[in-house]
Amino acid sequence: MERPSSSDELETQLRRFSRCVLQGDYRGTYRAHKEIYRMGKAAIPLLRDGVLRSDFANPKYPAATRYASALVNLIRDIDEDEARSIAQYITEKGCARPLKLVLDSICSFSVTDYTGEYECSSIASCPRLVTCEPGLTDGWLMFP
Repeated sequence: MERPSSSDELETQLRRFSRCVLQGDYRGTYRAHKEIYRMGKAAIPLLRDGVLRSDFANPKYPAATRYASALVNLIRDIDEDEARSIAQYITEKGCARPLKLVLDSICSFSVTDYTGEYECSSIASCPRLVTCEPGLTDGWLMFP
């Protein structure tokens, strides 16, 4: 997963990630997210600094909430424990309610949630997952 990277490359990708998050460029955000994720744990100190420098206590700035939550989400993809500790620090220090809700959501799921709970590997192996009951449009998901 981890690949060697220079600090210049990491800073370039973080600037790109930040710009794309703040401008709502989801495609660019995804590309930068993927590049930073590939750099692995070496990226965490710079990401942590970015989160802690943002103005997360002021709810007047939704861009700050979006930026901090995007960084915590990226950290969580690299190291779940580090993301939990950063989220806990932010909420204990005092943050806007919208950011607290987003951080709680980000930290509420882990890799084990995806690998341990979902045993259904395809729709064909779960015949009751999708049904066409009278009165419902075809394609609606119905859970037993």
